[in-house]
Amino acid sequence: MIFQIDNVLTQRSIDKILESLCSLDLWLDGRGTAKGRAKLAKVNLQADPKNAGVYSSLNEIKGALASNAMLKAIAFPAEFSRVLFSRYDIGMSYGTHVDAPYIDNTRSDLSFTLFLSDPENYDGGELVIERSGKEHRVKLSARSLIVYQSRTLHRVQQVT
Repeated sequence: MIFQIDNVLTQRSIDKILESLCSLDLWLDGRGTAKGRAKLAKVNLQADPKNAGVYSSLNEIKGALASNAMLKAIAFPAEFSRVLFSRYDIGMSYGTHVDAPYIDNTRSDLSFTLFLSDPENYDGGELVIERSGKEHRVKLSARSLIVYQSRTLHRVQQVT
């Protein structure tokens, strides 16, 4: 199961979110949220959810997701477990992994990636989802979302 949903956020929302994420001091080592072998594969940064601007932006995204008719029809989300902002600078990637089945005591059957940058703004960085022996390379426009099963092998290619 892989679903794409476009225009999850408005461009105004994206601009506001990106502005809240521009301070370099709010980015932490992404391995802090990884468990087991995923910790070895993860080379990225994640925005500190305790930062007021980050917290507000995460809530804006959760609100947009909760009200998205297509997502409601596909996933029937009861709640959203840990939503994170991940950043990949040049040379960063996230090797092949599956997402945790439980996050903060909440079962997480589905995962998603919401793209905040347009593909022409960076090289590499594709989300690669392995399914039925095939690789699906995903690099969507800003505001677009891809939903996939958490137990699906996936990775983020190195940003070049």
